Amino acid sequence: MPKTGDERKMTALLRQVCDTVRDAGAIIRSAERYRGDGMQKGGDRNYVTEYDVRVQNHLHGTLTEICPEAAFCGEENGEQGMGETAWIVDPIDGTSNFIHGTGMSAVSVALAHPERNETLLAVVYNPYTDELFTAERGSGAFLNGEQIAVSRHDYAHALIGFGTTPYDRTRSEATFALLAAAYRESLDIRRSGSAALDLVYLAAGRLDGFFEMTLQPWDYAAGELLVTEAGGRITRFNGELPDLKRPSSILAGNAPVYEALFQMAAPYAKTVW
Repeated sequence: MPKTGDERKMTALLRQVCDTVRDAGAIIRSAERYRGDGMQKGGDRNYVTEYDVRVQNHLHGTLTEICPEAAFCGEENGEQGMGETAWIVDPIDGTSNFIHGTGMSAVSVALAHPERNETLLAVVYNPYTDELFTAERGSGAFLNGEQIAVSRHDYAHALIGFGTTPYDRTRSEATFALLAAAYRESLDIRRSGSAALDLVYLAAGRLDGFFEMTLQPWDYAAGELLVTEAGGRITRFNGELPDLKRPSSILAGNAPVYEALFQMAAPYAKTVW
């Protein structure tokens, strides 16, 4: 079926976003081996480097030019400008990984309608592997232009990704209790340190499930659309959709893995957002 004018416009917009995200990735790679410790911000063990700021400034400038009517909400400026349409951006998801030189960090960009709680466009880029994950609402999910889909593994054969919510260690006991339950029934578990990458790896079938007690919108806005467009499920622990205007718990997987994780997470659904 031929694309509508709006769909063609969105495709052209996606191409522009991909170009600016690749340029942002080049800024990250220019650090080679980052040797600083970063500056602590916000809460315990929450760091920002000069490269986070440089990448966000680049994205703010170029994305605002690409779509001037959209507000800009970046991790390094908090929830400023959450208008009817907004760019929701994490300049370096996995800053601790960046500081330690693991090569597991990503630029995450989403264009969304926060009031409708809808993500329209998503780009997640790992500059170290040159892997560009893209999605437009209703058009599928792609890795470097090739369509991707979630796995068909059942829970017994599943790799489960997880996050530890390191900036809020009041969640530690519950996180590791849930992790123990998830591990007992699965093939194995994985912890990458980048929720954006965990979600796109789920979309690509490299992981089969994922959970974290609390994430910010810039951590999951792009990944949510990619998982959904790849045929997966992603919600909060209580089964409702993640909220693009505030922190949310995240539970995701292919259909059977999601259902298993949803049952395991039920005891914690009332204690997390």
